[in-house]
Amino acid sequence: MADPLGKQLRDEVEKRRDAGLYPPGVEEELDHLYERVVARPASVDTASLHRLVAELATPFYASDAEATSRVPGGRLVHRWVARLRRRHEQQLIGQLNDFAEAVKNCLEALLKSIESTPTHDHPDLLGQVETLEVQVAELRRRINQ
Repeated sequence: MADPLGKQLRDEVEKRRDAGLYPPGVEEELDHLYERVVARPASVDTASLHRLVAELATPFYASDAEATSRVPGGRLVHRWVARLRRRHEQQLIGQLNDFAEAVKNCLEALLKSIESTPTHDHPDLLGQVETLEVQVAELRRRINQ
């Protein structure tokens, strides 16, 4: 923390430590708990991510509007406008499909990385373990006072 707020926090912690406001070992316990939480990889539902990535494989396309009109000559005008529009839409759709393919490739690479990271956790038990760690730390503080 090289910023002014970081310096202010360090100074405040040092003042409180010197004043005896922190029980012995509390900083080490917090450091230990922080390292355990940071080191624990989060569980990821990769099946739903795979479904979302698969949806990117569906290409964009232009649908043709019907060239019908109740106005005399309107059908001919609609067909002519559709031809002009189609050429520009095809360029735009090509760009969109290229972008979607690049995003899909990027997400597939990220998924592969996520899946190759070893994780074996039991979320229901992790919460209980963390609660027990907090309770043990509190008991240690009380014993050391």
